[in-house]
Amino acid sequence: NLSDLIPAGASAKHLTFTDSGSGITSKKPVIVESDGDVTQVTETSTSESVGAVGTFNNNASPGSYGYYSGYDTNVDVIFVAFTETSDYYPRLKCLTLSGSTLTVQSTTTIASNDNTGPGYIATFHPPTNLVVYLTKENLGGVNNFAQAITIASGGSSITTGTRVDMGLSLSYEFHDAVYDEDSGWIVAICQYNLRPYIMAYKPSGTGVSATVSFGAISQVFTDTVKHTTLYYDKSQNKVVVGYTDDNQSNTFYLHAVSVNSGTGAMTIGARQQMNATATDWCSMVYDETAQRGIFAGQMTGDYFSLQAIQLNSDDTFTMGALIDDSSFNDSFNGTGAYVIVYGSTPNQGMPIIYHPVLKKTLLFYRTQTNSYLGVWAVTCTGSTLTVGSKTDLASTAYGRTYLDLVFDPDTNYITVPSNRTTGGPPYQLMQAYRPGYSETNLTATNFVGIADSAISASAAGSVIVQGGTISGLSSLTTGSNYYVQADGTFGTSASTPSVKAGLAISTTSLLLNGDS
Repeated sequence: NLSDLIPAGASAKHLTFTDSGSGITSKKPVIVESDGDVTQVTETSTSESVGAVGTFNNNASPGSYGYYSGYDTNVDVIFVAFTETSDYYPRLKCLTLSGSTLTVQSTTTIASNDNTGPGYIATFHPPTNLVVYLTKENLGGVNNFAQAITIASGGSSITTGTRVDMGLSLSYEFHDAVYDEDSGWIVAICQYNLRPYIMAYKPSGTGVSATVSFGAISQVFTDTVKHTTLYYDKSQNKVVVGYTDDNQSNTFYLHAVSVNSGTGAMTIGARQQMNATATDWCSMVYDETAQRGIFAGQMTGDYFSLQAIQLNSDDTFTMGALIDDSSFNDSFNGTGAYVIVYGSTPNQGMPIIYHPVLKKTLLFYRTQTNSYLGVWAVTCTGSTLTVGSKTDLASTAYGRTYLDLVFDPDTNYITVPSNRTTGGPPYQLMQAYRPGYSETNLTATNFVGIADSAISASAAGSVIVQGGTISGLSSLTTGSNYYVQADGTFGTSASTPSVKAGLAISTTSLLLNGDS
């Protein structure tokens, strides 16, 4: 018997650690914390929460280009760029979240002489803790402007920096932007004369002296296009841009883009067709867990479809299988169901967002049964997408057709600003939603071993480590590999994250050999 030949317990390879304060049960997997103390692998569950529908704005309707939202991690404030039909001035509204209740803290008009129309976006820049607001002036010129904005603690006020002419001289409509973590620049996609362009920019300075600098604008392709969108791929440290090509039967194309950290200049890869089906209402997000882009759009023959996108190291793309609206229980399957996110008519997209704690993409859409706003969670495994059950966000059909989605990492809620086409006032709404999820303290790298015996809170105790054998377990299958599960148990299949514990050398003993 192999277990008789390999020392276990006190004779096995072990180290002495100090418990972090909660105590550790005998024979349980243990992780090491940043201070060198250890704690037991545990998993906690958080229930789903649907907040009440609140008033974003009581009287005025939003401009027909919708909302562009973000989150300031420096002051834990949600910000929303929007216009109103009364004057179309660009505005910024600051929201805070307590429990599941959203509260408007301040609303600021960015420029009172700027009839913006399409082309306003606001994006947070983490290195400087500044928000950059882009606008397009339609009165007295066709210039594009940028302003760096500081949001006060609690969102009580904003301080606008210098209003900088972006030097474009022509009328560009900016549609979407993403922060490139590798280069430190924000990258935005826009159009001029219906052609797609991208531009990098970043803020600097503080307060009223804050300003914005720009890289050169670059044309992505020569054809006229619609439904421009982009995401940042963390696995390859590149931006992925996409659009439908008018000259190619409105099919969707992708490019990989590298950004020079010094100058903001961009290198645009060759384009690749995603599939041969005509497409509208396109959006893309990045699934950090699967390391895939997630595409959503309306394709010929269905009301919407989703697809996983893998960016390869040579800037080519590998596509997963499409799933269509038939996979989404109770999603609306008739005309007039449009629930779309920010943009002018030829550039609006499907409302999707990646939830990094749930580790799934959420799709928001109209339901078939009652025309409510529903949400479905989509899991990406490899490049395969599977759909979960639906949640209704309200028991009233508000007719929310324009909305935006922003993740709050402080509370793990999604904030949903929207219009209202049924009833009113109020004519603009806001709501917070948090999906149910489980969290584990286990990561791919922090597993250290298994407690040989119980360790009292804050006491020192013995942990069997790699190369040692833990005995006293039960119901193991001899010869099978075992993995640490997210909830602190052991199983023969890998959990998320995948952490191998060792090899069962008897029904009660496990040789800790990790990934060897």
